[in-house]
Amino acid sequence: MLISLTRTTASAGLRFDLARSVSSSAVLLAKKGDPTLPKPPKKAPSPYSLFFKDYYGREKDAHVVDGKINVASIARAAGAAWTALGEGDKAAYGDAARRAKAEADKAYKAFYDGLAPDTRRALEAKAGKKLSPPGGKKAAAQVLKDTLGNPGRPLTAYFAYAKNVRDDVARQVESEGFKGSSTVIEIAKRTAERWKHVAESEKETFKAEYKEAKQKYDEWLKGQGL
Repeated sequence: MLISLTRTTASAGLRFDLARSVSSSAVLLAKKGDPTLPKPPKKAPSPYSLFFKDYYGREKDAHVVDGKINVASIARAAGAAWTALGEGDKAAYGDAARRAKAEADKAYKAFYDGLAPDTRRALEAKAGKKLSPPGGKKAAAQVLKDTLGNPGRPLTAYFAYAKNVRDDVARQVESEGFKGSSTVIEIAKRTAERWKHVAESEKETFKAEYKEAKQKYDEWLKGQGL
């Protein structure tokens, strides 16, 4: 693929933007094109993205064919150069990427914490999904768990049964001298064996309870826009 030298700056900027991991919310909001709503900051570039930016700036003239830059050619060359790069130099890009991530995380937290509730809801409506809280998936899962009204993800029929009988099975196993990890393994084995012999009518009760709880949980998630 060839691009005109007159478009080098714009194309390079676009390439760098795409090389960076942009939050899905930001991409969706950009597509919506609503200028009245703020956009989440971009995520930090990877070590390779930083390297490619430097490499492109240094080597682009060497990949000019008939007055145009061969992007595929420079991309292949950059990949090979990255592979051959010394560990010390790669570590330097890694350090730079970590610093950039720290700054990006700080910027996103300031953005997220500074949103008024109405603005956040408007952003989420435009994006079609919840804005991730600072801290990534783990933090998002904790926020969801702590959200008022969350009924909690229900246990399947088997795990609900296992929870009911665990104390009884554990006492039996421990009385027979099992210790440490062998205790956990033996409890799991005996619980599974007990489940095999549970009457079908009792199993159906556990299954019905799970189905009802799952329906409530799914409805709650839907109400959260998830």
